[in-house]
Amino acid sequence: MDRIDVLLKTFIATFGGFCGYFLGGWDATLKVLVTMAVIDYLTGMIAAGYNGELKSKVGFKGIAKKVVLFILVGAAAQLDTVLGSNNAIREATIFFFMGNELLSLLENAGRMGIPLPQPLTNAVEILGGKQKQEEKKGDVQ
Repeated sequence: MDRIDVLLKTFIATFGGFCGYFLGGWDATLKVLVTMAVIDYLTGMIAAGYNGELKSKVGFKGIAKKVVLFILVGAAAQLDTVLGSNNAIREATIFFFMGNELLSLLENAGRMGIPLPQPLTNAVEILGGKQKQEEKKGDVQ
């Protein structure tokens, strides 16, 4: 049992270290994206259950999309390293996906008939503007 415990902890530490490196570090923007991705997935499952549409195949597709989302963030972080663009590509990618996750979360709430607060709908527009700012910051003149 102790051997399994050590192997599990070693795997988790190795996986966490690799993800931290691959995703460009564990900062506030990545924490928010991870949180939003988890909340979006959970609200999607809740909305599907609420509407009688809960299917394991759809749930698997949702997980697959989240995995690809983080692979794209990792690819953006690696591009920043090669291009020396000071995380501009990574940040623009994260802001883009934050906007998508928030929009999806709002859609999930709407599917359940929950009224949407104006500040959250405004946040989608703000995140879209931040993504454009990050894209401009990374432009090479």
